[in-house]
Amino acid sequence: MHFESEFILDRQHLEECYDQSQPFSKNQTPRIKLISLLIIAGITLLIFTDQQNHLAFFLIALATVEYLSFYYRKGWWVTRQFWSKNAGNTISLTIDDKGITTKSLYINSELKWDDISHIDETEKGLLLTLKRNGSNYLSKANLNDNVVTFIQQQITSNQNK
Repeated sequence: MHFESEFILDRQHLEECYDQSQPFSKNQTPRIKLISLLIIAGITLLIFTDQQNHLAFFLIALATVEYLSFYYRKGWWVTRQFWSKNAGNTISLTIDDKGITTKSLYINSELKWDDISHIDETEKGLLLTLKRNGSNYLSKANLNDNVVTFIQQQITSNQNK
């Protein structure tokens, strides 16, 4: 099988990537223990030491930044992707017997079927978990049903080897 498609790496596509992969993420809740420890340490330094309060306020500010980084994680992730060279460019997607190839003006990558350890189907796409502890997302908006079935068969057959 040989399938080719093109899509633009825009905000809508990036938000879909984030939203569909988020349920599979390890970071579902803020790091409450760390935030609590920083706040308690900051307050303790404020109350029980006669030193200048710079370190105490720094620890409290660090706890605030940690919380805000969790609260605004989607916006921050999408913004970082927009800072990349590929933002707004057309991405060429090729799926064949060798694997999945993406080509753009700046980055070309090839993902071989043997590099994929697991596949999860989401409402709007496929989340491919890699053997080297990463993941890639493919939107179904750029794929047809035959290609989705082909990808699932390739990954399942490689898992059985």
